[in-house]
Amino acid sequence: MKSVRNSLTLDEMDLRLIEELQKNGRQTNVELAPKIGVGEATIRRRLDRLIEAGVIKIIAVPNLSKVGYGVKAIIALEVELSRISEVAKELSKYREIHYLGQYVGDCNIAFWAIFPSPDELGEFIRRDLARIKGINHYTILTEVKLHKRTYDVLPPDASLIPKRIPQVDRGLHKKRP
Repeated sequence: MKSVRNSLTLDEMDLRLIEELQKNGRQTNVELAPKIGVGEATIRRRLDRLIEAGVIKIIAVPNLSKVGYGVKAIIALEVELSRISEVAKELSKYREIHYLGQYVGDCNIAFWAIFPSPDELGEFIRRDLARIKGINHYTILTEVKLHKRTYDVLPPDASLIPKRIPQVDRGLHKKRP
């Protein structure tokens, strides 16, 4: 089991590495090394450290329309305060839901979900959402045109980035007696 020990400090090299990977996550360590100005082994170690600490995750992000999801919806719920955790736990079980959060405001739970068709969205509302106890009201926003989708999340001013992140002990260092 990996335990959290100390903190990981992000430096300029880490930030540049993350920025490069946001441009193209398929770049090899050999391709990244000259862009960052270090050797391939340094890139490999830095990537391992960032991944182990949970700072980054390298994944494929599909084009939803091209893989059969024609309907993207944000669904906001007004939920009884005493049932928020219960409703969130139930909603987290649905494969259609890809982002689920608790909020302060008129709606206290909102989620982003994808469906192959409007009929599938309607079926989800009638079959699944309607049976969850504690939901008083819902609002559905369906996307008709995408204007921006980005995953470039580093702020332009690196000083705004939290510098201390939990560091994972991979068991590589033995403690002295």
